[in-house]
Amino acid sequence: MEEESEKVRAEIESKGGYFECIKNGWLRQLLEKQSIKWRQEVDSGERIVVGLNKFKIEEKEEVPAFTIYQPEIEAEITGRLKKWRANRNNTEVKDSLERVKEAMSNYDTVEKAGILMPALIDAARAKCTLGEMMEAIVETSGGRIYST
Repeated sequence: MEEESEKVRAEIESKGGYFECIKNGWLRQLLEKQSIKWRQEVDSGERIVVGLNKFKIEEKEEVPAFTIYQPEIEAEITGRLKKWRANRNNTEVKDSLERVKEAMSNYDTVEKAGILMPALIDAARAKCTLGEMMEAIVETSGGRIYST
C-alpha cells in the first residue's frame, strides 16, 4: 500500500503538483477510475467487504426512531427560552435582525457570501436565536440562498 501511494505521489509531482492535477482534471479522473475499479471488485467478489458483499444479515431489523418527548423536558426548554428572551435588549435584537435582512437582500451571488456573516455574528452577539436569524433570512430570500 505504501509503495502504491508513493507511485501516485510521484506521478502527481511529475504532472506539476497537486493543484495542477486538480486544475487539469487528472486527479478527478484517477479517483473516478479507482472508484469504478473498487466497485467492480466488490461486485465480482474479488474484494470482500463485510456486510456489503459477504456476511450480510438478510433479515431487516426494525430500529425504533430515537425520540425524547416528555412534557417536563419541553417545559424546561420553553422556560429557558423565555428567560433568555426576557434578559436581552429587544431593541438590539430587532436592529440586528434588520441588518441580517438587509445583508441578505444584497446577497445575490455566491461571491457576496461574506456580507452576510458579519450581520449574523452581530445578531448572535445581540442574543438572537438561530431560529430568529434563519427566519430573517428566509423572510428576505424566500428560501433562496443565492441565484445562479
